[in-house]
Amino acid sequence: MSVATKYFNGVELGAAGLVTPRVSGVFSMAGEDIARSLVPGLDMPSDVDVRGSLVRMRWGCVVSDTTHSALVAKLATLKGYLSPRLGWKVLTVQNRTGQQTMARCLGLPIDLDVLPYLVNVVEFDLEWDRLPYWEDATVQTATNPGSVTNTGQLPTFPTYTCTVAATLSSGLWFTVGGQTFVYTGALASTDVLVVESGLKDVTLNGARAFAGTSAAAEFPRLHVGVNPVERSTTNFSLKIDYRRRYE
Repeated sequence: MSVATKYFNGVELGAAGLVTPRVSGVFSMAGEDIARSLVPGLDMPSDVDVRGSLVRMRWGCVVSDTTHSALVAKLATLKGYLSPRLGWKVLTVQNRTGQQTMARCLGLPIDLDVLPYLVNVVEFDLEWDRLPYWEDATVQTATNPGSVTNTGQLPTFPTYTCTVAATLSSGLWFTVGGQTFVYTGALASTDVLVVESGLKDVTLNGARAFAGTSAAAEFPRLHVGVNPVERSTTNFSLKIDYRRRYE
């Protein structure tokens, strides 16, 4: 399989000279890592958490140019585009239409100083780590819904934005798919409370707001299928931003 267009960190790598006649790991399904603990009195371990493991992608690559010096210049540019120092960046490929993932390249495995003189083409394998899912390239949004239907293949973790329309002296709560987030601090009109379910982070008007977050608060994910939504009051709007996830 060859990948036609491939954008990493906003750069189209094909246009930069990276040709990929062999690619693996783009469609691979992630394995699962299970964290376990022993419970006194039981002879079976307890499954504490199940997470998707990273997927290793391997691209067979060819880079060429008309002269050796032009090839070296092209490889030097690609080395910067593919540096592990860039960390996790957005990757899109033509074969996954409308989807993206986060990936980290493990670096260009070419030593420019030892390329034989007059060589104007090189072949090598490029390795990547990517997240164990692909997701919508465009954010899905629902405002004050009675329910949200996740038509993806995996649970996903939305951002919830609560915009207050009237004083809420006892705070607010909302329930999504049977999970309830509770904020007990006082809220004034025009306050904006943002709940990041994946990061388990809460901000009020841009500042961290864990002091007003109930210790019993859950950070609702969207399960696959229909997720009913309830609000404690209509005196705040609830905007749900999410990206569906796919194997």
